[in-house]
Amino acid sequence: MQTNSEVALKKALRAYVQEHNGSGDLTRSIKQITINETLVLTRGNQSAAARQLGINRGCLRTNMKIGG
Repeated sequence: MQTNSEVALKKALRAYVQEHNGSGDLTRSIKQITINETLVLTRGNQSAAARQLGINRGCLRTNMKIGG
């Protein structure tokens, strides 16, 4: 069974894909948005953000440098 947030995320992703049909790198955009929003939620704490994303801090910093 899907949670309400999973259903909402799927709807948002569908809308994003339809809106940006064929333009840009979808994976890079989603990664960048995910990292940025997680950093906002953790008040810029990179270690906490990395833990929430299931990656190490070095990986998070690398992805931040390359724009997601």
